[in-house]
Amino acid sequence: MHLQASEGIDFADGNARCVMVVGIPFPNVKDSKVGLKKDYNNSAAAASAATGRSAASSSSGWCGGRPAGAAGAGAAAGPPRLLTGDSWYSQQAFRALNQV
Repeated sequence: MHLQASEGIDFADGNARCVMVVGIPFPNVKDSKVGLKKDYNNSAAAASAATGRSAASSSSGWCGGRPAGAAGAGAAAGPPRLLTGDSWYSQQAFRALNQV
């Protein structure tokens, strides 16, 4: 049984002043879209590491697209700097948790 109160509930007075998280809503690991996304991120992260453009060396901390200094026209387009598949998977779970 899966219960969810995504829209929120309004309690009067001093009731319900605590939020308890019982589980973290990880995406279904058996979903084909999740598997494909993890595989894509792993291959893009490996390609970035092979070209020396790791996300850890980024000054902006942003994990996608071009590096901070390559915004101009004519910049060499390399593989995107993405999170690894496992990092992306964990990030999706905590992103869903923060939206509750």
